[in-house]
Amino acid sequence: MPIGVVHSPYKSKGDAPFQGRFSKETMELEIYPEYAAGLKDIEEATHLIVLYWFDRARRDTLQTKTPHDSEVHGVFACRSPSRPNPIAFCAAELLSREGNRLMVRGMEALDGSPLIDIKPYSAQIDSIPGARIGWFDKSKSRGGRKMTKMIVCGRGGSGKSTVVTLLAKALGELGKVLVVDTDESNLGLCKMLGQEPPEMSLMGSLGGKSVVREKLLASLQQQNGEKVTFFKDDLSLEALPPACVSWNGPVGNLRIGKIEHNMEGCACPMGSITRSLLKELQVSENQWVIADTEAGVEHFGRGILEGADAVLMVVDPSYESVLLAEKAKGLTEEAHKKFFVILNKVDESTEPTLRQELSRRGIEIDFTLGYSQDISRANLVGDALDVNIQRENMNKLVDKIIKPGS
Repeated sequence: MPIGVVHSPYKSKGDAPFQGRFSKETMELEIYPEYAAGLKDIEEATHLIVLYWFDRARRDTLQTKTPHDSEVHGVFACRSPSRPNPIAFCAAELLSREGNRLMVRGMEALDGSPLIDIKPYSAQIDSIPGARIGWFDKSKSRGGRKMTKMIVCGRGGSGKSTVVTLLAKALGELGKVLVVDTDESNLGLCKMLGQEPPEMSLMGSLGGKSVVREKLLASLQQQNGEKVTFFKDDLSLEALPPACVSWNGPVGNLRIGKIEHNMEGCACPMGSITRSLLKELQVSENQWVIADTEAGVEHFGRGILEGADAVLMVVDPSYESVLLAEKAKGLTEEAHKKFFVILNKVDESTEPTLRQELSRRGIEIDFTLGYSQDISRANLVGDALDVNIQRENMNKLVDKIIKPGS
């Protein structure tokens, strides 16, 4: 039975940090009047143990992957919000009390979360020096599971290239970013990035689609079943053919290939090159790779997710987008990769319905990009996109990418 409710600045999962312990945001704990007498002398405590209910979390999850590494763990061995009884625990700093309302800091609760209980935190009783979580310590020693290679998916017109461009520019302020254009029919990505197209595609540098196709067929006919590779060992951003990458400061754009002639065949060679590139490309500290994919889920069937760390699914207000997100989530989980959902082009009239449709399918939303006239206008005339249009949202997304365990 709830004793109160949490009033929080975090309205959705995408707004909240992974660990409120490191957040500077304040929130209010409203204690219902019938329980207010239980607050006597609480202001003499500096910190509180706050128990509340993750009322928007899934309850059918028993194993999950955490932001800290790539392994699957039981929910009772980690602190995932999705669990049979989603009870949340926070050690929050008590800032002030006004009647039946407490102002606290250090929580990640969503607005409206039911409050279960409050207890004073004791450093002598509740702190156990040397306590460890074995798998977490091992993950930290490996440097965690950072998202260095990502693929961005969605239906045609959902705004995949917009998300790719804004994210690339935001990450480019922190390091080096390679944008991989895997879509044969996308002609405007370079303009969005503010760049000229590369001199040639990666497909062209390998001899063209016919040469690549022949190499694939020869590989299939080999008795030993060796997988075909298109690149030399120690492939890095710096070792990519210069003619295939157009750089604008720290952000580079590489085209896998484009349709150049009538009747030149299917996109299978494109998928093979993309898969090989993502698997074999070695990414150093403060370097990222973002692949802009074609519409739909065909790229999953071609195996390009094999070399990626995460899928960013862009969902716009359309039933097709919802169905694609459901399919992509299942395929991503099958590959044991991270899956993030970004709502795009939503407004006050479409966002609630879209959230409801996704929630019905067990799909959690991580970020929301509202409809922007500035972005629509820039895309209409081919102007470069300014990351400051969505600066706050991009900063949150970048924070999850570079600090997966935060």
